[in-house]
Amino acid sequence: MKILIGLGVLVIVVAAAIFSLPFLVDLNKYQDQYKPLLEEALNRKVQLQDIRLTIWPRIGARVAGFAVLDDPAFGATPFASLTSLEIGVKLGPLLSGKVEVEEITLRDPVITVIKNKSGVLNVSTIGRTGVPTPEAPSRAPIPSTDGPLKILALLAVDRVSIAGGTLTYRDLSTAKPTEYVLQDLELLLQSVRLGQTPSLHVATLVQPFNMPVTVDGTFGPLKETADIDAINLRLGLGKTEFTITGKTAGQNATVNMSSPLINTANLPMALPLKKPVDITDVKIAAEVKGQEAKLNNLSFQLFNGQVKGQGTVIAGSDAPPFKSTVTVQGLQLGPALEAVATTQVSISGTAGADLALQGRGFSMPDLTKSLEGTSHVAIKDGKIEGVNLLQEAVSILNVAGISLDN
Repeated sequence: MKILIGLGVLVIVVAAAIFSLPFLVDLNKYQDQYKPLLEEALNRKVQLQDIRLTIWPRIGARVAGFAVLDDPAFGATPFASLTSLEIGVKLGPLLSGKVEVEEITLRDPVITVIKNKSGVLNVSTIGRTGVPTPEAPSRAPIPSTDGPLKILALLAVDRVSIAGGTLTYRDLSTAKPTEYVLQDLELLLQSVRLGQTPSLHVATLVQPFNMPVTVDGTFGPLKETADIDAINLRLGLGKTEFTITGKTAGQNATVNMSSPLINTANLPMALPLKKPVDITDVKIAAEVKGQEAKLNNLSFQLFNGQVKGQGTVIAGSDAPPFKSTVTVQGLQLGPALEAVATTQVSISGTAGADLALQGRGFSMPDLTKSLEGTSHVAIKDGKIEGVNLLQEAVSILNVAGISLDN
């Protein structure tokens, strides 16, 4: 009986000691050691309100009031902040002297990306110590092999999650400043380990379009490089679903997208259409090789006709050169006119077209100077009904000031 009582007292003492650790061990006194290292790595000032050990619901640490200040050239407000960062470790490996991260949770993160009037992003100097804010937009970002996924993979994290996030993009370089916000951002990454294929879930609400966006799928396996052998995702934009597959290798990538149906009523922008239009069997195949991006295939069905396109653009200059071709076959004129026209004219027949364009740059001044191309349009079995040609001719003459009364 005394042995049982002694064991019970020992268990209580050990439990009390364990649960009192967060109050006895003050990690804040080590801020002077790790905070400068973090600021040097990010090239940003960092604020930390509190950091402490946690015992329940899992052993780990909790950072509260974490904020990364913005580049002084963009303001004194935080670039990124979060209510808390929670890191949980596995108990078994910890008892044997190894630290294995089980879960990382970011609660209520707020990130603000700003493009200033010169077209420079505030993220351009993150992690680049001693690099001044550029005066012109950087068109060829410096590639990094030490991305966040690689860091997480080396940590071997079972689960990474974001709850209640907000991502704001503010563009001050345009005549009318624009702002886009990802609200209620949720993210879940599982099995983030070298050699494994993580699963991904993202959900958010995009403003000002009020459009829900979801991404679900897998990518991997993770390697010590940024190469990804297989990407398999499902993208939801409102009521429109896309299937995405692809892979990456160094600075090269291939991607394929498809959607069985896109209804123009579900698009985030207003189109000059009399009624919604269905775009079916959408297929996109593209690849990137260094600074060259190719649209190998863009095809879809529209008004019972087939539309196909291809294109190439080479980045790395202020006015990147591009060329493209578009082919239209069997487009039904009747349904097309009903979708765009308000007149009672009835047109039947099919149309086909070929268009080839090339130029440099995508701004209006660049296009005005360099855009050139050829086109060809053909109509088969065309028929127009509901038009009084004599009346139309008289109306034209009257507009010109010529009267037929005499």
